Amino acid sequence: MTTLVQARAGTIDLGALDLEVDDDGTLTVYTPPTELYGIAEALQAKGVTPAVAQLGKIPQTLAPIDAADAAKVERMIDALEDLDDVQNVYTNADLDAVAEVGQGGS
Repeated sequence: MTTLVQARAGTIDLGALDLEVDDDGTLTVYTPPTELYGIAEALQAKGVTPAVAQLGKIPQTLAPIDAADAAKVERMIDALEDLDDVQNVYTNADLDAVAEVGQGGS
């Protein structure tokens, strides 16, 4: 079985742009859009099976919002996600910063 360190090194060698390891050990790999499936297949060939391989939109800049606007944005996102025709919903609102402030973080 491939270790996380080997997977990280191999992913960089395959052309990944960036990597993140979550607290639970989940490895998120950022690739150029045109390389996503090639890198996923190469990882599988090395014994690393991706749980998910999908394109996502990640904002370059997050927009700061206050708690009242954050609640509105979250309600709108929830409403959009409930629609059958909607597959993904993206936002550049900095909802994590609002949650941290609400929990006493900085």
